[in-house]
Amino acid sequence: MTSRTARGWKARFTKLLRSSSKGDWEAAFALKSKHLPHALCQYRRFDSNGHWASNLRNMVVRMSPAKSFNDPFDCSLSLDMAVVLGDAIRHRLAASPPPFLDATQAKSLIDGKEDGFALFELMRALELQALSAQPSVRSRASAPFSATEMVSTLETKAANVADRYQEQIAVSCFTTTSTHLTMWSHYSDYHRGLCVAFDLRSLAEDDDRRRYTFPVCYEKARLDIGSWIAHSRPKAMLKFIAATNKSPHWAYEDEWRLVDGSPSHFGGHFVKMPRPVAIYLGCRTSNDNREQARALASELGIPIHLMTLHPKEYQLDARPL
Repeated sequence: MTSRTARGWKARFTKLLRSSSKGDWEAAFALKSKHLPHALCQYRRFDSNGHWASNLRNMVVRMSPAKSFNDPFDCSLSLDMAVVLGDAIRHRLAASPPPFLDATQAKSLIDGKEDGFALFELMRALELQALSAQPSVRSRASAPFSATEMVSTLETKAANVADRYQEQIAVSCFTTTSTHLTMWSHYSDYHRGLCVAFDLRSLAEDDDRRRYTFPVCYEKARLDIGSWIAHSRPKAMLKFIAATNKSPHWAYEDEWRLVDGSPSHFGGHFVKMPRPVAIYLGCRTSNDNREQARALASELGIPIHLMTLHPKEYQLDARPL
């Protein structure tokens, strides 16, 4: 699959997942399931406590809390209060204009380009003007107050709503290849660790481990959830949206993620996986770790390979052990 083709279906997937329609959500799940790779690879380290072996023997992956990741933006969303305020005011004007505005004034405000702060101040000025000219017009307040004060109240109610998702998501990370030089360096102890490959297509489509494994989409701008807040849009997918959007700086990872957004699981727990289809050892794996891994792979009936350096090109080759 070309990178252009991947970008095409992933853009469609993102659009469907961000919809307010449950039908679109199901279409998003079906689309990404169709493009699920033959193998999802997880880079790991050998550790002196033997956790690598117990996790492999038990065939589990660790669900890590998003706040523990090396990217401070990971699983967070943006919330622009000016957008929230502007959308909320325009929505209210369209549904039920206040008595101090005629239909022409209301339409002008709805169609205007002012942000929420400026729009609120303009409405307040019109309200006070109408009250001064016609005291019978009811006002919500006896004196003007600023949009800043109103937004402060909104911010208190929605305190840290965007970052809250980061605290309520647990993730296990995978990529689509076992031969990525940078991934071996960053996540597998400088080529001294191992890489475990799983085929989630062996699971039923409604199995949670397959259903909640998503591709990561890389975008320059963080997703602003102002419209979800202002219009009370369904928020069921927001945790998955937060977990699957990252900066283009991370695009080299070509990441897929198993996501757990359940209230009782905020990270540090384990999920049982299907039997790995392969184990790969880094080209710098020590002899002791190599022999232990080979013995365990034989016990579990999993093919095992050693990564070797290509003699002419900057690439890794897998050699069966």
